[in-house]
Amino acid sequence: MLKVGKPMLPLFAIPTTAGTGSEVTVAAVVTDPVKHAKAPVIDPKLVPTAAALDPLLTKGMPKSITAATGMDALTHAVEAYTNRWPHPETPSTPFRPCG
Repeated sequence: MLKVGKPMLPLFAIPTTAGTGSEVTVAAVVTDPVKHAKAPVIDPKLVPTAAALDPLLTKGMPKSITAATGMDALTHAVEAYTNRWPHPETPSTPFRPCG
């Protein structure tokens, strides 16, 4: 945590899936294929300068990945809309039960 020593060069992220939002977070996962291990890296310096979201890039992904990440995006949207305890920095939307 907070181990990125120097400021990074500008980083521009272009995701090929939807839903995770990982292209704009402070976290990354480093994979070591030799040791078959993963390690998290968490630092605000990892946040990209910008992210370009192009839905056409998802067309090359397997249908199962596109469906799963699309459902993840929908889940996050529903969760944000129905949340009764938003974070102070979240725009407040009052809870409105369906029906």
